[in-house]
Amino acid sequence: MNMKGYRCLFFCLNKCSLEVSNLYTQHSQSNLLQLLGPAANFTHLRIDSSITVIPSFNFLPLLMSRMPLLENLTIDNRRKKIDPGLLSAVLKALLKVQCEVESARIRAIRLRSVKIIKEAASVIAELLPVLSELETFEIIGCDYESDECYGIVSAAVASSKSLLHLAWTKITTKDMKALTSITHSIGLCALESLEFEYNRGIDNLTVQNLSKIVRESKTLNKLKLYLNSIPSEVVKEFAGALAENKFITRLILNLRNLSEESNKDILVALRGNSGLKKLHLVSEGMCTGNTVGELAAILETNRSIEKVKFLLHGDYPSMERLKEALAGNEKLRSVNIKVEYHPTSQFEGVNLIPILEGLARNGKIEKAVLPVIPGDIEMFKKLKEFVESSKHLWKLKLVRPLGLVIKHEELIGEAIVKNKSIKVLVYKSDEIAKTLKKLSLELSDHLVKLKLDGHRSKNFPTPRQLTFLIKSNKHLENLKLLQCNISNKSAIEIAKTIEGHPSLKRLNMRWTLADMSGILCLSKAMRRNPRLCSICLLYTSPSPRDLSTSRMPSSACKKKKKKKK
Repeated sequence: MNMKGYRCLFFCLNKCSLEVSNLYTQHSQSNLLQLLGPAANFTHLRIDSSITVIPSFNFLPLLMSRMPLLENLTIDNRRKKIDPGLLSAVLKALLKVQCEVESARIRAIRLRSVKIIKEAASVIAELLPVLSELETFEIIGCDYESDECYGIVSAAVASSKSLLHLAWTKITTKDMKALTSITHSIGLCALESLEFEYNRGIDNLTVQNLSKIVRESKTLNKLKLYLNSIPSEVVKEFAGALAENKFITRLILNLRNLSEESNKDILVALRGNSGLKKLHLVSEGMCTGNTVGELAAILETNRSIEKVKFLLHGDYPSMERLKEALAGNEKLRSVNIKVEYHPTSQFEGVNLIPILEGLARNGKIEKAVLPVIPGDIEMFKKLKEFVESSKHLWKLKLVRPLGLVIKHEELIGEAIVKNKSIKVLVYKSDEIAKTLKKLSLELSDHLVKLKLDGHRSKNFPTPRQLTFLIKSNKHLENLKLLQCNISNKSAIEIAKTIEGHPSLKRLNMRWTLADMSGILCLSKAMRRNPRLCSICLLYTSPSPRDLSTSRMPSSACKKKKKKKK
């Protein structure tokens, strides 16, 4: 069935997943059901927060009844528009499918920013025991109608025997003790991944329970903790648990409001954990004057680390030791460096030159996320040297801070053009048109995936810039132009260009300013190009970020001005 003409109008679709969004009318919902037919072979369903209308209460259960092979369900309400009763209706439909269809098997449920009322909590309590193959359960940023609702959900999660991955974030003071009881009951059995966030001060008993889980679990391989104000008297116990568990291979820590001594205790303990392969230290105090040396010691002693991420604050004497550690770790393949940004200081004192020298000497880096900050030409020369010399580098992400003037950006473009091993490039900039002009990406014909994040760009890329970029990159398969404020004229020109592109498969243009004429041109181009399998135009004009400004056509604006005169 040819669905390409409708795909970009009200839902995103590929071979195995369906993303339902912007179905504001009952007519559009019935059209989708008619296109899908009596049974659809989708395994993934994501319900976006644009589902707000009353017909959705009948439409979504009917849609799910036609998806017997569904394995992954995501309900995302980060824009706070989904009615709380809709969650109950969807979960009831899921329970009905599980009971009536023998082949039904749900492996993952993800609930994000939804409000869980008592009816929904009761359905979850009925549903989880039925799902014998459920491996992933995520409740991220959700609110509960009452403590009773939380108790129902927590008891249901604790009784699940098949869970491998649990994520539970943004919890309240009362909920923390219940959460530790949940993780203690299932964490010692089969739990492989644990993630939770706690924004308030944490008590000693909770940290001790958490330390016991980490120390005794033999299946836990991923631990992600966002905690605030761990008491100093239990920090060493927690650090000892992190050091003893050799089964944890991926560790992500964001521990806020800790003293420098407590941060040092944790880093010293991690030095002895030889099982770590992925280490993310994004806490504010982890890489300061006295702790940078401890981070370097971890990289020196633990040669199994393949991925590292840390937050850099300034220039310290131990930076030379960190440079040698980065250069000498032969298994290091991925580096992610963030720089703390204060608008008043504008990165004063931050020195990336030793880091870039160490990465260039390593020579085996495959993925790199680096900041592009104001600095002298020497720093940009070192960045160019690293990009050019890294023959194994295939993914490069560059993040440029907002509202800053960056000089010597053209040196980065020259390095990207010369290094033919780079296949994936991500560039985040609020001056997207100037960035395109400086980088000369039209000369990079070796790119397979290109993502440009305009991040509320002040200057719009011209149609000529975009069409020339697409035409010149013959091997480009995936193009993302996010928040670039692409005009309707640019969308029409892009549609003409992608019709005959030899390799483009996916085009993502979220947050565009195109109207219906531009959307129709893109849908026609999709029909004419057999290779193009996905176009995403979610959140088109008017953009939710620009609701304060008028989106009237120019003719309407002229009429309004005449009336005023």
